[in-house]
Amino acid sequence: MSNSNSSIISSIEEQTGVLYDPDEETISFSGSGNSTDHFVSLFEYLVNSGFISKSDLPFSAKRAQNRYILNTEPSHEDRQMIRPNEVDEGFYLETNHDNKSKKRYCKKAIEDFVLS
Repeated sequence: MSNSNSSIISSIEEQTGVLYDPDEETISFSGSGNSTDHFVSLFEYLVNSGFISKSDLPFSAKRAQNRYILNTEPSHEDRQMIRPNEVDEGFYLETNHDNKSKKRYCKKAIEDFVLS
């Protein structure tokens, strides 16, 4: 990982409590708040810092291409999101995931938008 990426990962950790281990390629949550707080905080950071733009949406998981993690509307391809959170104007994050999925989606977002 480059020094620039290392600095960004450190900033993400400081701002969101989402810890990305580049050697193990794992995610953990630290600090106060629950997994949803950390999940929302990471996506707010990525959107507000310009890592994710509306042209990148919808953003989905590999296994669920019609179920979006982040979209410009609070809906998936075929239905409404459950517990959407508007992380910025016009950026809706589906928060109805278990902790393991939230970590997996955080990892995917960091790898796709920060490290790629």
